[in-house]
Amino acid sequence: MVGKIGAFCGLLCGVCASSAWAGPIYNIDINTSSLTGTDGAIYFQFNPGLNSDLASVSIDPFSIDAPGALTGSPITDGGVTGSLTALPLVIDNSGGLNDYLQFLTFGSTISFRVAFNVPSVLTGDAGSAFVFAVTGTDGITPLLTLDPSGNLGQIEYDLDGTFTATSLADAAKISSAVPEPSFAGPVLLALLLQIAILFRRRRQALAA
Repeated sequence: MVGKIGAFCGLLCGVCASSAWAGPIYNIDINTSSLTGTDGAIYFQFNPGLNSDLASVSIDPFSIDAPGALTGSPITDGGVTGSLTALPLVIDNSGGLNDYLQFLTFGSTISFRVAFNVPSVLTGDAGSAFVFAVTGTDGITPLLTLDPSGNLGQIEYDLDGTFTATSLADAAKISSAVPEPSFAGPVLLALLLQIAILFRRRRQALAA
């Protein structure tokens, strides 16, 4: 009986540990109607501040309205895995520069969801920031924004875990997404209930 209880407690600890990494989810929509049918690129960057804790962002799903389409191969640097053609695209902040550039033909809208995966307790000296932009065919010239950074939007967080989402152009809309239902809550409840039942049965057996 004690072994079973220990096994359940171990599983419970594992589930709890997995929830130590979490973060908000945002929906991002870019109005590219003025660029429909032309070629260009979309750019993502997730870079750390000074001595930031390891974290990542995951982009999934991603869509372009017709006649838009992804073209060519992406150009990446730093902590990038996956791609927009093999989602999820994951960018971590492990290097000084962590970015992803994908060439495409613009449709009327580009939409994607970005989820942050950060430690629940931040111990570094700074947070990190995710930025996104659209560019010309050179992958450099910014489009649809007059912001000096050349970006359409930015989502950053500080050491107390506060996230700030900022649209830097009228073409970009950033909104908080309702998280998908998580299995963690039901699993935790079921495990706690099972542990309680095991302890009750053990007390009854000892009292008999």
